[in-house]
Amino acid sequence: MALDRGAASVHLAHRALLERPIVSSVWLAEKPHLASATVNSCLQRLEKLSIVSEITGRQRNHLFAYSK
Repeated sequence: MALDRGAASVHLAHRALLERPIVSSVWLAEKPHLASATVNSCLQRLEKLSIVSEITGRQRNHLFAYSK
């Protein structure tokens, strides 16, 4: 999967994850000042690349863990 479009946002989200390896999308949106929709898209991309994984198993209030 290529990260051409939106790569800068994914990079910001990834750098924030390096600082705090378990995050909520709300915290992640505040840290690099990204929109909620952008953060959710970044997390989906990072999840497809096996860089993060969702650890709560719930439909709301997800927590994501850095896995690499």
